[in-house]
Amino acid sequence: MPMDEPRLVVVSADGHVGPPMEDYRPYLDPDLRDEFDGFLTGHTLRWTPESPDSMFRASTRARQREHPRATDDAYTSLFDPVRRAAELDVDGIVAEVLFPDDQNGNTPPWLAGVAPEALDRVYPADLRMAGARAYNRWLAEFCHAAPDRFLGQILLGSLADVDGAVAEVRRAHRDGLTSGLFLPLSYDLPLYHHPRYEPLWDVCDELGVTVTVHASDGGPPWFGEGWRAAAVYLSEINFYAQRPLWCFVFGGVFERHPDLRVVFTEQGSSWVPDLLRRLDGTAQSTMMKWTEVDPLPALPSELFARHCTIGNSLMTRADVDAREAVGTGVLAWGSDFPHLESSWPRVADTLRTLFAGVPETEARAILGTNLAAAYRLDADALTRRAATIGPTPASLDVGEA
Repeated sequence: MPMDEPRLVVVSADGHVGPPMEDYRPYLDPDLRDEFDGFLTGHTLRWTPESPDSMFRASTRARQREHPRATDDAYTSLFDPVRRAAELDVDGIVAEVLFPDDQNGNTPPWLAGVAPEALDRVYPADLRMAGARAYNRWLAEFCHAAPDRFLGQILLGSLADVDGAVAEVRRAHRDGLTSGLFLPLSYDLPLYHHPRYEPLWDVCDELGVTVTVHASDGGPPWFGEGWRAAAVYLSEINFYAQRPLWCFVFGGVFERHPDLRVVFTEQGSSWVPDLLRRLDGTAQSTMMKWTEVDPLPALPSELFARHCTIGNSLMTRADVDAREAVGTGVLAWGSDFPHLESSWPRVADTLRTLFAGVPETEARAILGTNLAAAYRLDADALTRRAATIGPTPASLDVGEA
């Protein structure tokens, strides 16, 4: 491999940020701060291994902690953008899509973030939306340190108030959160092809905001106790996160919004081929032919390829080997920093395992190009940063183009 071979542009589909929970207080609407104090007093940290209330053993983080990079200082990168940029530099990551955290005592107020049911309980929609606003205010300050590198996703908390959600997208976008929004998975509300959500898809079109479906909530208000709750939750989580896909396809959202882009994150990718076969089968079924509706403009699998990207932050070598079945043009890698299940702090070793022998053009697509397109990123800016920090193809044992 020539020494002057362009370095790989690596964009992570999935990273997590957030300050200690008490630090959200000044970002909340003033009239809710006293109520937030009560929330803090009563909340139990079920997904933070170091907490006495956690459903996980205290030793759960041991393997991560045994690595020399996993210092107390490294974990401050959850809320210190300078420290976070330094971590990305070490791993050769030029940009990172950012979501709330839930494993380090820093979930947003009233559990507006990733997994409210599994974390503790479900709070009223107005409080979750208020918690989301506080998180977005904090996140905008964090991302301001490197807005072309920190791709903070706008948190909404709930879609109970669609007008309020649209207003928050506009406000947060003005505040610098321009790449995407984190779609709430709330199935006590109408599904995503209902007309009530059209203003949300309209504002995404207008502002060029990508819809990101990160595996999170969507389930019932109670999953059980202890490890049993975690087991049931993890058995169902991907269904709830994939459900928007068939709503967008059969509900006509993609037809009404041909430029809408959707990224499905932290759900793996092995589910894609079978689900698309089933959706195509539904579209072509005899029962569909009996209905008095116009046919889809394309097969669900074709609409998926036009609109969707898979941010696989749980990627295995088997996923990479199955890339053609999923679609090399839609698959993207993520680190899931710094979660227990993430590839951090062993990112370089992980990437080498995943991409050794993979043709360079395909490795480049999965590591950066696909995600850059999904979030409308400045490819030239990414390439310039990669020229100084990105891994070389040879360092990951990537194959010839």
